[in-house]
Amino acid sequence: MDNTSVKEKNLHKTLAKDDRLFNRNFLLLWQGQLVSRLGTQVYSIIIALWLKHTLEASGSAGSLVGSFFMLSAIPMVLFSAFGGAVADRFSRKKIILFGDVISGTIVTALGLFLLYSQASNSLAVGAVFIVGISLSTIGAFFGPAISASVPDMVPEDKLPAANSMGQLSQKISVFFGQGLGVPLMNLLGLPLLVIINGITYLLSAFSESFITIPQIIPDKMKNYREYYQVFKTDLQEGVRYIWKNSGLKKLLLSSIIMNFMTMPIIILLMFYVEDFLGASSNWYGFLLAIYGIGALAGFSGAGIVRVKGRKRTRLLITFMLMEPLGYILMTYVASPFQAAGLFFLGGMFNGFVMVNITTILQLTTPSTIRGRVFGALTTISASTAPFGMGLGGFLYDLLDQNIALIYIGAGTLMFLLVASVAFSKDFRNFIAFDLEEEEPVGFTYNMRYLKEDEVVMTQKELYLEYQIQKPRSEL
Repeated sequence: MDNTSVKEKNLHKTLAKDDRLFNRNFLLLWQGQLVSRLGTQVYSIIIALWLKHTLEASGSAGSLVGSFFMLSAIPMVLFSAFGGAVADRFSRKKIILFGDVISGTIVTALGLFLLYSQASNSLAVGAVFIVGISLSTIGAFFGPAISASVPDMVPEDKLPAANSMGQLSQKISVFFGQGLGVPLMNLLGLPLLVIINGITYLLSAFSESFITIPQIIPDKMKNYREYYQVFKTDLQEGVRYIWKNSGLKKLLLSSIIMNFMTMPIIILLMFYVEDFLGASSNWYGFLLAIYGIGALAGFSGAGIVRVKGRKRTRLLITFMLMEPLGYILMTYVASPFQAAGLFFLGGMFNGFVMVNITTILQLTTPSTIRGRVFGALTTISASTAPFGMGLGGFLYDLLDQNIALIYIGAGTLMFLLVASVAFSKDFRNFIAFDLEEEEPVGFTYNMRYLKEDEVVMTQKELYLEYQIQKPRSEL
């Protein structure tokens, strides 16, 4: 028995010690993430509105706000696949812990700068841009480490519930953080709220310092050249794993286009509230909070009501069609209360879909390559999102602030895309995956081991063959 097999057996023994959902490790991670997410949501809404109001005098607020979100998203796109490879090669706990510590430090520093500095608005805006780019870079490593850790911290049959609880903490933070963001800014001011956000990161790091994440960490490399070759191979492996699964590949390709077309709608939401609906800026936070409540209902439904196989396929496709339809209907409402109803339904549909898709991905991906696969998925699916952000702000100024035209156009294209993907048999089989069926449908993988005398390859290919000796999918 090789060393990897021994490590895998020890990992399974560790997981078998506690069959509860809220075991000590998952509870500490969950509560730490809840605290930091609350601060992050408050920060996101107040920074967005501050930028809008600060830049309105320039006459190109839409383009500049879109540029901020575009530049902040680019590092996430560029480095997430690399971050996924890092999550498989190094301690996921250390990545999570140091990610929160560094984030807390730079955000606190920004708050102190805004509080005590007498700098001009342009310098303050520049500082906000720099921090946004830095947080995105950290998130490229932090996100894959979290996604790869959760399946190894809870029993397999508790994984859907764990994903629901993870999304629950995120939506609770959206509800309270964004719902109270504007009132808190009016009460405490921007600098103090930014400092509080920095402190929440540090509190999350404190909670995470006590967790234990079961993980098989490969042997260290001898030099940086070997690390480069390993990371390059890991990235290729993640992409190859995705590309060989036809259903997953179609899901990914549709996600690329959907993310691009959704970004203008999200970026222009603050303009939609104040300029299209004629409501106060408080409604920006309220609508996001209501969306979070709807998503909470969707997450709860996904964790409690277990729809399986073909029935789940039909339900997920129906819910996926409802999201773009809601974007079109947003242009026909006359009050923020009507918009709130659409936001609740949209959140509910999206929450249910996300929990199910995430669970399928986690169950069908071996633990040893899960980090690089999730990293590759994040990088590829979000590759067009920054351009969508920039395009949204540019179109807003170019089309003379015609939000209705942008929303209807984007919603229509997304609806047609989902409808076309729904006709794909491979896609339907993938989201119908179910381990518990006697005759499983959808995507499954078989374990395969190759011996050295089975192949004759170059030195580089021999290393790739060694990687294949680890459990992986055969489609």
